[in-house]
Amino acid sequence: KKKKQQQQEEEKERKREQEKQKKEEAQNQKIMLAVADVLQNPSNANKYVNDRDVMNAFQSLFNTMKIVFEGVSPSPSSAPLSSSSTPSPSPNEEYKRNQKKEEEEEE
Repeated sequence: KKKKQQQQEEEKERKREQEKQKKEEAQNQKIMLAVADVLQNPSNANKYVNDRDVMNAFQSLFNTMKIVFEGVSPSPSSAPLSSSSTPSPSPNEEYKRNQKKEEEEEE
């Protein structure tokens, strides 16, 4: 009788683990689709503003990238081969410039 009860408990635990894994997989898929969507079109980030899980993932990703790139400066050997001494704009500056151009074109 004890053995049967133990088997039932193990089966319940196994089912709980499977359910937990399914939820995590669905969550990961949702986040991956959101990231792909925003990478394709950054303005799509507005779709996810009220989705706590996706926004937490974006925040975590942003913080990781910030830590990775903080204080990193290009080495002279990785500098582009150009005679101009003006630094290239950061991706954020370039994005803002493109947004401004698009807004001006729309007017």
